[in-house]
Amino acid sequence: MKGSARPTAPPALTRRNFTFYPFSAGTRNCVGKNFAMVEMRLILATRILTYDIGLVPNQRENYVQYITTALATESYIISMKRKEEKRDA
Repeated sequence: MKGSARPTAPPALTRRNFTFYPFSAGTRNCVGKNFAMVEMRLILATRILTYDIGLVPNQRENYVQYITTALATESYIISMKRKEEKRDA
């Protein structure tokens, strides 16, 4: 058909360092940042108290850290096993 539009593939995405700012920065940053940080700490503390957490063996241990509000690293696989409840006799 003459004049018909053919869909094109989207351009390849490239990873850009220093582009992920979850709460923004400066004077106009996210108003819920402090609340969100408290929520994340609470969730993390609950998980640490509830589960035994450790790295799965035989993984690379080197990583690259960037100066942002988030760490840009390779992913690591962890294992989480629910802790057994301590029962008093």
